[in-house]
Amino acid sequence: MLCKKKWERYVAYGVARLVDALHPDDVVLGGGNSKKLKHIPPGCRRGDNANAFLGGFRLWEDSRIEGRLKQNGERVGARGA
Repeated sequence: MLCKKKWERYVAYGVARLVDALHPDDVVLGGGNSKKLKHIPPGCRRGDNANAFLGGFRLWEDSRIEGRLKQNGERVGARGA
């Protein structure tokens, strides 16, 4: 079992690798153990898991819509049409 200090370093290391690889706009740390972090890694915030599934579904829905628009030659980014 890891001590808390070492675990926090692993979390920070993992988040840093994620940010380097994906360049996200926002990193949300969720789950019960995120409450145990004394220091949140830079560029992160705590989030609630209740919104995780909804956000994931919305992300996939938007990408499918954009894919269909590209296939039909429509302008991507046109909303509500």
